[in-house]
Parts: sequence; structure tokens; C-alpha cells
Amino acid sequence: MTSSVSAIACSPSGRYIACGTYGGQGTGKNDEDGDGFLRVFDICSSEEVTAVSTEQLDVNLVSFSPNEIFVASCGTNNQTVIYDWRFPKQPLYLLLHQDPLSENISGTSSEGITGIQWIDNGNFLLTGGADGCIHLWNLRLQNPLVHTYALKMPVCRFSLIEEDLELAVGVVGGAVQFFSGNDKNKGVTWNISERNE
Repeated sequence: MTSSVSAIACSPSGRYIACGTYGGQGTGKNDEDGDGFLRVFDICSSEEVTAVSTEQLDVNLVSFSPNEIFVASCGTNNQTVIYDWRFPKQPLYLLLHQDPLSENISGTSSEGITGIQWIDNGNFLLTGGADGCIHLWNLRLQNPLVHTYALKMPVCRFSLIEEDLELAVGVVGGAVQFFSGNDKNKGVTWNISERNE
């Protein structure tokens, strides 16, 4: 592989590595840097076992499901593409976020999807992005979007404690929004930038 690696993840068992590559700018001169592919390698044999074009300009994140059947590729085009990596001819799901919030537009390209986390052994998925939303997807449904956590700023990163249903979301501007199944902590916001002044 000669492409520039832009994202990497190990499978839960440690047997496989998935990587996403930078797709270049489509101008011709930078295209040799990458191809926008998602690749899976078997660590034991050191062989590439899957290579599929994601049609994403840049792959931000890759992630295996806990059962190692699915692999997700998240890109700057505000999409998460999910494959059964053993049979990758066609994506199983194409999960979409909206266009980036205006606060994120500064003359540079969008960060796109900035966070992903599998839930319930891969039946559910959380994605977050520059549109200022965390989406909860139920991958057992034909129309998988089941809930949206809307924020006022683009999502930088998030973390979920699955057992407690607690979600912390960091956004552009230095705030952390906290969502919880526990009413006591529901909707709490910490402004990190104010604490540093």
C-alpha cells in the first residue's frame, strides 16, 4: 500500500487492522498520496484481505463492530459507510449527517464525521459531526436513524459510558455537553474555555 493512512483501528480480537486512506484533492498532482480506500489486513498472515473504495475524499475514522463483522468508514463528506468487510462489494449502510454548521466554515474543508462508537455488540451506532449533531442509529432497522442529539456547535469528539447511558460531547468553542439517562445530570454543560481564563 502506497497511500497515505489517515485513520486506523484494531479489531477487538486484535487479529485485524483496518485503515482508511487520504483521497487527495482530485487535482491530479496530489492523487498519488491516497485513494480514499478502506483496507483490512490480517495481522497473522500480514496480508490485505479487503480493499474497497469508500468514495470519500478523506477517511477520518475507521472502526470495527464489537463482533468484528462490520467495519465503518467515516469521512469528510459527512457520511459513515458500513461494510461487512468479508463481502465488501456494496455498503450495508450509508449514514448521513447534514452540511456543516456555519460556525465551522473558515475557508477550510469540513471535518465531516468526527466521532463514532458502537453500542450493544454492533446493533446500534453513535456518530457525531460538523453538523452539530450526534446521531443514534439502530442498524437492525430499514430506516436506522432513531434519535438525534442536537448541539449549537460542531462536534469535535464524544464519549459514551454505555452501561450508564451517559454521553459527553466536546464541541468547537470549548464546551462539553453532558447527556444522561439520569435526570439529575441531564443537559449539563461545562464551558472549558471560561475555566481557562
